[in-house]
Amino acid sequence: VVLIESFIIGSFLKTGTKQSLKVSFWTNLGSTLIGIPLAWGLALLAELAAQYLGMKVFQTRTLEENPILMIIGFVTGSAWLGPLDHSVWADFRIGVAGTVLTVLFFFASVYSENFIGRRFFPDKQKPAFKRCCWYTNGATYGLVLLALLVYILVSWSATRFTAYMPS
Repeated sequence: VVLIESFIIGSFLKTGTKQSLKVSFWTNLGSTLIGIPLAWGLALLAELAAQYLGMKVFQTRTLEENPILMIIGFVTGSAWLGPLDHSVWADFRIGVAGTVLTVLFFFASVYSENFIGRRFFPDKQKPAFKRCCWYTNGATYGLVLLALLVYILVSWSATRFTAYMPS
């Protein structure tokens, strides 16, 4: 990630290799230690709030009592999956959770890396660095999303194939 983002920073801002590596390293370290945990914590709070409000609105005690709540729980439950059953859908659920969290982590990385990295540049380059954060994270998180898409498709096809296998 650091090397890919360093290359993009160097190409976009016309900085040297040493400068772009330094910026990429420190911004990624900062987003890993601050941005990602913060985004995960917010996702967990959103999950708990959605489940609590959903159960109050639909007057149920569990998510399983209402199909709408099951869908909401499936999407918002990414931050904390809980124990997974050993059904063929467990891998698919992991892939969906990974995708949802990747989108959240993308935004957390863009903002935290901009917050950290702008200190390495003079004022006239700060707007360009802000745009560069979108490009660098778009490239790296795009690769992660592509890998997750492959994982989901493989899980889904394995699920469909397994459903037709004789026991």
